[in-house]
Amino acid sequence: MPQPQKLEKAKLIEIVNGTDGTSWPQVVPVQFNPQSLKLSFSNQWAGGNQPQGSSPQFVGTSTTKLSMELWFDVTLALPDGTQDPRGDVRNLTSAIAYFMTVKNPNDTKQENRVPPKMKFQWGSFLFNGTMDSMDETIDLFSPDGVPLRASVSINLSKHDLTFEFAKSGAA
Repeated sequence: MPQPQKLEKAKLIEIVNGTDGTSWPQVVPVQFNPQSLKLSFSNQWAGGNQPQGSSPQFVGTSTTKLSMELWFDVTLALPDGTQDPRGDVRNLTSAIAYFMTVKNPNDTKQENRVPPKMKFQWGSFLFNGTMDSMDETIDLFSPDGVPLRASVSINLSKHDLTFEFAKSGAA
């Protein structure tokens, strides 16, 4: 009899360079895989608006953006390794918001006050970058007003046009 296939779950993984043992990467498995992933690619151009038709010139870096919607519901089964949300879906979505949180907010150097670098991985699809935005919509509440289900739309970006591939199931 054939064995049922194991469903590969997408993950958001913090990229920690040179861990010193005091900092471990945050790994957030999604509860439901996204229905779709939207990639957009762009270049930075300038010029081309002078009289006599000067041509535009490439003046900056290329950018790749990834957008998706994730769903969370505390009334359904949670992914392995997920902490108990204690009945409130915001305890699940706050793990996604972690990737928007600025590291070292009191550092005097602006370059050290940045959100964590991260990767989104789902099977062989891999995207390294930073989270630009997160929109959360809560659409189901318990009778006593506790949020039970939410959708989270996230946008990630990186400053190059590379396509990255991972071995399916690799972390």
